[in-house]
Amino acid sequence: MSRPDWSREGSTWPNREASRFVRTRATRWHVQTIGEGPDLLLLHGTGASTHSWAPIVPFLSDRFRLVMVDLPAHGFTAPLPGGTMKLERVVEALDQLLDELECLPRYTIGHSAGAAIACRLLLDTGRGGEIIALNGALSPLSRHAPSLPPALLRPFMVNPLLPRILSAHASDRTVGRVLDSTGSHIPESQRALYRRLFRYSGHLEGALAMMADWQLADVRRDIARLPGRLHLLAAERDRFIPASQSRKLAREIAGARFVSLGQFGHLAHEEAPETVARAIRSIIEPVTTDPGGMHRQHAQP
Repeated sequence: MSRPDWSREGSTWPNREASRFVRTRATRWHVQTIGEGPDLLLLHGTGASTHSWAPIVPFLSDRFRLVMVDLPAHGFTAPLPGGTMKLERVVEALDQLLDELECLPRYTIGHSAGAAIACRLLLDTGRGGEIIALNGALSPLSRHAPSLPPALLRPFMVNPLLPRILSAHASDRTVGRVLDSTGSHIPESQRALYRRLFRYSGHLEGALAMMADWQLADVRRDIARLPGRLHLLAAERDRFIPASQSRKLAREIAGARFVSLGQFGHLAHEEAPETVARAIRSIIEPVTTDPGGMHRQHAQP
């Protein structure tokens, strides 16, 4: 499997001056740390990397230390032993990394699958502070998903040939269609970074393994144990994870809060970084930050 090569790609990677590589017992991580203040841990979604946070960094790094990592087998972070992407193994490895970084997050911001990791991290280790789920993948995407075991999906999703085939056909047009299907219209600079990543079969294998190895039904069941510590930010044009799913969770989980981001898609933080940053700051700094018209609601019975 080919993996993104830092010596080749790193020279023009966003915020490269903030990058470093950290080795733990689990793997070798690519980490970016920017800003000063309370720690905010930022976890990207499936198929992305630290680059997905680049547009929002200027709007948060003035008051916080942003700790951004490439998840295992994504971007420039190496896979976990055995190539596993089981959620509990990812969380265990991430916990090791946060120890090494001496990172004590006040909030963890998780986009899509990153939100599930953030919830599991808090549930299993007590680490991560409050959780801001940005278009969070916290429930099965259909009523059939819980009945489809990873053992059935994995042979199709992580066949060694599949990532190579997909990366070989990751043309500009193909990647563009995938990005457009999110409901977001992101800048060309961001689209180009996805194109670069998708041409590496190792990066694609990590994304496919994550989808094959997870059981979101377990996450949905357990997040009921997070009263008052879950903030659900959702974009109304998200074609991957409907905003209605986050609204439903806000009604069902005690103390959870819902914030509508407006008419953006799944990659809202890349599409409208200032708007999303304003929503995040209205949660973290509610006294000093005007949410600027964001629609926030507490869970309703």
